[in-house]
Amino acid sequence: MVLPEILKKIKDIKIKTRRVMNGSSAGGYVVKQKGSGFEFDQIRAYEYGDDIRFVDWNSSARAGKLLVRQYLDEKNRTIMICLDVSASTFFGSQQLLKSDIMQQMTAALALIANAEQDNVGLILFSDVVEKVVPPSRGYTHLMNLLEVVFSYTPVQKQTDFNVLFLYLVESFKKDAAVFVISDFIGDNFEQSLKYVVAQREVIAVRCLDEVERHLPKAGYVWGQDPETHEITLLDLSKSGARNLQYILDERLQDQTTLFRQHDVDVLDIKTDEDFIKTFILFFKRRMIQR
Repeated sequence: MVLPEILKKIKDIKIKTRRVMNGSSAGGYVVKQKGSGFEFDQIRAYEYGDDIRFVDWNSSARAGKLLVRQYLDEKNRTIMICLDVSASTFFGSQQLLKSDIMQQMTAALALIANAEQDNVGLILFSDVVEKVVPPSRGYTHLMNLLEVVFSYTPVQKQTDFNVLFLYLVESFKKDAAVFVISDFIGDNFEQSLKYVVAQREVIAVRCLDEVERHLPKAGYVWGQDPETHEITLLDLSKSGARNLQYILDERLQDQTTLFRQHDVDVLDIKTDEDFIKTFILFFKRRMIQR
C-alpha cells in the first residue's frame, strides 16, 4: 500500500506533468533506436556495437567507410530511467534538494511513458546498482515504480557511472532508451559510456543547484564531501570563489563536450527554476531536430 505522503507527491507531480501531456505532445520524446525499428531515420557512420545486419553496403562502398541504417521506433518502446541516489544529490541551497527535483523528474518521465503505453523501468544507482524495477506498463506497475522513487533509502554514498553503464550493456535489450538523471558529479566514465551509446540512445538529465552555478563570496569556510566525508577548508574569498567557479564551470563544459561527442542529449534542470518548462522546451526542440 502506498503511503499517504507518497500519494500526495504523486498527485502533485501528475498535476504538473499534465501540462506536458496536454500542452505538448507526450510522444515528443522521440526515441532513436540503435538497431531495429519501424521508420527509417538516417544513414550514419558505423559505431562499435552496431548490428552488422544494418550495414548499408552500397553507401559504405561509395563512402569508403562502414555506414549503417538507423530507424525510429514509434510505439511500445522501453524506457529505462536511471536515478542517481548517491549522497551528493542530498544537497540544496533552495527549498528543495537536488534529490527532490530528480525524483520529480523521474516521476514525470514515468507518467508520460505510461500515458504513451511504453514499457518503463527504473534503476537506482550509486557506486552500485541499488534497486531495479524491471520495465513493464500499466497502473499497478506505475504506482509501484513511483513508490520506490519516493520511498527508497540509499545504501551507498559514492557515485560510479561505470557500474551503471556496464550494467545497462549487459542487462537490457538493445532497443531500450535510457534517461540518466543525476548531478553527474563523477569522472572517468567515457569508455563505458561509449559501450552503452553504441547500443542505446542515452539522454542525460543533469540537475544543478544555484550555489554550484554561482558560488557565494563567503570568505574561508569548511566544507565536507557528502560522499567521502572528507573535510576541506574552502577559499570563497572574491578571488578564491572566482577560481573555484572556473573549475566547476570547466568540469561541466568538458562533460557537455563529452556527451556531444557521443551523441548524448543533455537536459539541464536547475533547482531554482520550474523544471516542467525546461522539460517541455527540451522535448519540443528534439521533435524539431528529429
